Amino acid sequence: RVHGGARCVRESSTMSLRNLVVISGVVLFMKDLNLNDATTLLYLQIGFFISISISLSTFLVIRFLISKANDTSPVTITNEVTGNSTMTVKEYDSRVIRQAIQNNALYGASIFALYYYVGVAQPMVFQIPINLLNLWEHPLFQIHVRRSKNPDVCDRPFQNGKKREAAAPNRITRVFKQAPLSIDDEKEKAKWI
Repeated sequence: RVHGGARCVRESSTMSLRNLVVISGVVLFMKDLNLNDATTLLYLQIGFFISISISLSTFLVIRFLISKANDTSPVTITNEVTGNSTMTVKEYDSRVIRQAIQNNALYGASIFALYYYVGVAQPMVFQIPINLLNLWEHPLFQIHVRRSKNPDVCDRPFQNGKKREAAAPNRITRVFKQAPLSIDDEKEKAKWI
């Protein structure tokens, strides 16, 4: 598993379900929305810019909070592609938040360019709630703004200044990787299954 950035521990099915619920709500909302009306498009543009502005300004506040915390604890980041690298928590968080700011700005600009040059307004309608949902679920937002103390909130490549232990294997992985070749005792068999 590559740790290119902090990732929240959340099932992909949970994220897909949450995004599906948001998209379904937007689709129901869009039935009553007249995207040919100039006033509606103006409100849509304003809402999109507010959504992007909230997200970018919150990321900038998080960047300030990272600098203010100045956590210089050394950590080793395990990356399957580039190998191990040693940096501080502040450097790691700064790198992740810089990527989030760049991605958010680029994505917002591309969605607006799609609207401006092609005239397609539907992506802006979808991005207003999804952008705010992604901000709420961002790991650094949970750590620095929501002040989550739950260690299961974010899967970071380190925990408390040391390398994070691997997640507990599921039942099938345990059977194939750790089970003895022959099990005679019924209690032992039940433990592995």
